[in-house]
Amino acid sequence: MNAINNIKRNFPEILEARCFNMLEGLPFEDESFEIVCADLCLHYFTEKDTCMILEEILLKF
Repeated sequence: MNAINNIKRNFPEILEARCFNMLEGLPFEDESFEIVCADLCLHYFTEKDTCMILEEILLKF
Protein backbone atom coordinates (compact mmCIF):
# COMPACT_ATOMS: atom_id res chain seq x y z
CA MET A 1 0.00 0.00 0.00
CA ASN A 2 3.03 2.27 0.04
CA ALA A 3 2.53 2.85 -3.68
CA ILE A 4 -0.98 4.18 -3.09
CA ASN A 5 0.27 6.52 -0.36
CA ASN A 6 3.08 7.73 -2.64
CA ILE A 7 0.59 8.49 -5.42
CA LYS A 8 -1.67 10.45 -3.08
CA ARG A 9 1.27 12.39 -1.64
CA ASN A 10 3.13 13.10 -4.90
CA PHE A 11 0.15 13.55 -7.22
CA PRO A 12 -2.62 15.28 -5.26
CA GLU A 13 -4.46 16.10 -8.50
CA ILE A 14 -5.30 12.41 -8.89
CA LEU A 15 -8.75 12.03 -7.43
CA GLU A 16 -8.58 8.37 -6.51
CA ALA A 17 -6.06 5.53 -6.41
CA ARG A 18 -6.91 1.92 -5.58
CA CYS A 19 -5.13 -1.40 -5.44
CA PHE A 20 -6.66 -4.61 -6.85
CA ASN A 21 -5.67 -8.17 -7.66
CA MET A 22 -5.88 -8.18 -11.45
CA LEU A 23 -6.31 -11.97 -11.49
CA GLU A 24 -9.63 -11.54 -9.69
CA GLY A 25 -10.88 -8.99 -12.20
CA LEU A 26 -11.75 -5.40 -11.47
CA PRO A 27 -15.05 -4.42 -9.81
CA PHE A 28 -16.02 -1.83 -12.41
CA GLU A 29 -18.33 -1.73 -15.40
CA ASP A 30 -16.67 -1.91 -18.81
CA GLU A 31 -15.76 1.49 -20.27
CA SER A 32 -16.27 3.31 -16.96
CA PHE A 33 -12.81 4.96 -17.05
CA GLU A 34 -10.98 7.10 -19.54
CA ILE A 35 -7.57 5.93 -18.32
CA VAL A 36 -6.12 3.30 -16.02
CA CYS A 37 -2.48 3.24 -14.98
CA ALA A 38 -1.09 -0.16 -14.00
CA ASP A 39 2.58 0.72 -14.07
CA LEU A 40 5.09 -2.05 -13.41
CA CYS A 41 2.54 -4.72 -12.61
CA LEU A 42 2.64 -7.48 -15.23
CA HIS A 43 6.09 -8.77 -14.30
CA TYR A 44 4.63 -10.11 -11.05
CA PHE A 45 2.48 -12.67 -12.86
CA THR A 46 3.26 -15.97 -14.52
CA GLU A 47 3.47 -15.98 -18.30
CA LYS A 48 0.09 -17.74 -18.49
CA ASP A 49 -1.59 -15.17 -16.24
CA THR A 50 0.06 -12.27 -18.09
CA CYS A 51 -1.27 -13.61 -21.40
CA MET A 52 -4.76 -13.93 -19.88
CA ILE A 53 -4.67 -10.33 -18.62
CA LEU A 54 -3.39 -8.96 -21.94
CA GLU A 55 -5.95 -10.97 -23.89
CA GLU A 56 -8.76 -9.47 -21.81
CA ILE A 57 -7.40 -5.97 -22.39
CA LEU A 58 -6.97 -6.50 -26.13
CA LEU A 59 -10.49 -7.91 -26.51
CA LYS A 60 -11.79 -4.50 -25.45
CA PHE A 61 -10.28 -2.88 -28.55
